[in-house]
Amino acid sequence: DKHAFDCPVTGGEQGAIDGTLTLIVGAAEKDVEGVLPVLESFSSRRFYFDQPGGGQTAKLCNQVSLVSCMVGYADALALAQQSGIDPELMLEVLANGTGGSGASRTLAPKSLAGDYKPGFLVEHLRKDVALALRRSEDLDITLPGAETAFTLLDMLCQIGGSRMGTQALTLLYQEEETCKAAGLDWSLLDQGEDEGDGHECSCGHDHGDGHECCGGHHHDHGDGHECHCHHHE
Repeated sequence: DKHAFDCPVTGGEQGAIDGTLTLIVGAAEKDVEGVLPVLESFSSRRFYFDQPGGGQTAKLCNQVSLVSCMVGYADALALAQQSGIDPELMLEVLANGTGGSGASRTLAPKSLAGDYKPGFLVEHLRKDVALALRRSEDLDITLPGAETAFTLLDMLCQIGGSRMGTQALTLLYQEEETCKAAGLDWSLLDQGEDEGDGHECSCGHDHGDGHECCGGHHHDHGDGHECHCHHHE
């Protein structure tokens, strides 16, 4: 007469501190009545997916959407900064239009301020996106937004950003001096490439010689590895 269920959460470090996490439950509400007071003690909202693993799948859907939104605001910030317009004002435009997102509202200002302290670690988001990509392979579907985001997160981890907050994604768009000041080392990426042409990311995908990263500015690292971050020009 035992029952187990999956219950991933969202809401970040502050949500955990405040006890206001959102719970994503892989069970029917009636199945968790016995422990509901416990769940309520650290959450403000609970969503019930009536099948085992349903919570985990819904959590991965959240992470897939999140990383695509993060790449979107990182692209927008890079475009604004390189075009010479006020990036803070641009973020206000996003906040008042359909181009905005939870990521652009809460994380983009930190990126702009150079605040890379973790609320959620880069390596943990990379892990979640890797799980989503494995799931997409099982379902024989393609998630191009998630694949692009994974490539960027994986690169950030390789150059020393694994323990930074996820908003550090925007460092991939900055000059090398800015990255170095933040504690990143682009030479680590080059060392990884020298170890073999077939760069296999932790998502399990072997990108082979034509591993293409996305950031906005082209550079050929050699062996067909094309990156779009402009530090290596």
